[in-house]
Amino acid sequence: ARVISRGIDQWSHTFVLDKGRKDGVEKDVSAITPRGLAGKIFSVTDSYSKLLSITDINFSASVRLQESRKEGVISGTGSRKITLMYVPYEEEVKIGDIVITSGLDQLFPQGIPVGVISKIDKQGTGYFQYIEVTPYVDDSETEEVLIIK
Repeated sequence: ARVISRGIDQWSHTFVLDKGRKDGVEKDVSAITPRGLAGKIFSVTDSYSKLLSITDINFSASVRLQESRKEGVISGTGSRKITLMYVPYEEEVKIGDIVITSGLDQLFPQGIPVGVISKIDKQGTGYFQYIEVTPYVDDSETEEVLIIK
């Protein structure tokens, strides 16, 4: 599906796509690019659909680290980075670790590349680490997506 419009709000990272219900598009299905996960379809009409980008503040997905298999949840921040949440302090996480979808949320198929860990902060208070992920898919470069069920 081609991107025909982009959301203009600084916190909202959405796209309008040129495919809709008549093309077989359904709500809550994954959208990917050759680089990895782009987001999910959150609204569908007969001729168009809307994609919620992984960087949108309303986006979340169950993920795991490709090598260690440790699990967490990614959440959009409204900026270029996304946050990996619910990884306990004692878990070994390294900058450069690859993040993929886990399939546990029943929304996204297992194994789709999401991004790479770019920052880790264990200085905060609480039980979990602050982990920043740089997504493989850059919203500003997204022109087409593949919609998968």
